Amino acid sequence: MLRHSLIGLLFFVFSCKVNKKDNLIFINDNFAVEFFQIADCNKLDVKTFLNLNIVAKSKSQKIIFSSELQGLESISTFYYDSLLNSKLSVLFQNLCVGDSVFFKLKLIDFYSSFFKEDFKLQAKPELDSLLVNMKVISSNDIIAQNQLETQLIKRAKEREEFSIQKIKNEWENKFLNLFYFNNLIAVKVGQYSADRVENLDSLNQFIALSYTITDLKDRLIYQTSSNSLEYYDKSLNDQLLEGFRILVNEFSIGDSLVAIIPSKMAFGERGSFTNKIPPFSPLKVNLKIVQK
Repeated sequence: MLRHSLIGLLFFVFSCKVNKKDNLIFINDNFAVEFFQIADCNKLDVKTFLNLNIVAKSKSQKIIFSSELQGLESISTFYYDSLLNSKLSVLFQNLCVGDSVFFKLKLIDFYSSFFKEDFKLQAKPELDSLLVNMKVISSNDIIAQNQLETQLIKRAKEREEFSIQKIKNEWENKFLNLFYFNNLIAVKVGQYSADRVENLDSLNQFIALSYTITDLKDRLIYQTSSNSLEYYDKSLNDQLLEGFRILVNEFSIGDSLVAIIPSKMAFGERGSFTNKIPPFSPLKVNLKIVQK
């Protein structure tokens, strides 16, 4: 495949003329695209799966969507026919495997094109348009796509196992009295005096938590508010992730702890689209167990 550096901007203006060789594509929209790499190949086939690496940011550089954070091994997969029926149809009609592009797109058009969702969002100037980098990784029929996904899942599981084992080795040399439950690892790092409510046994089923969730690279995913707690009913199985339930049942009121929760006890093979957690991602949790 032929690769070459950026030559110019592609302006999409009131036409359907295409001359990819000269880095010129014109379609019916005010829309600019910058090609970083152009591949020599035949056009993509319909009824195939298209594997892309996408990073979409706001003007303030906040990540709105990322294949690294929301895809399987940094790949986001779409049905090609679906993309051909989107606002980006002319662009996808003229892309080849290996192409790498940059373009700006309205937030609502981004979600409707890739995910067929019209998100009702509050008007925020920095989210009016997204800055999108996109790389075409591969195009597969259903058999080849199943084989690829099998390989990606295997790679993701091996990556998770390696990262947990690495932290386990570090903690075993650093901490005493580690708690293990399958691949979950936890250590108590502090304890404070917690006020208990006497003679009200029914309250024992309720728990209040203060916590922070990060990935294993310390990227912040979620944290409770600094001036409030989150309350849960321990008798309801679906209120807490399995990893949290294990920790709450093992440790005591007033304990502060750090834990590594494997993906099977967190968001599993699906990950969390809204929280930008990829499939098969272990989580690091700083947790304080509180009771009012």
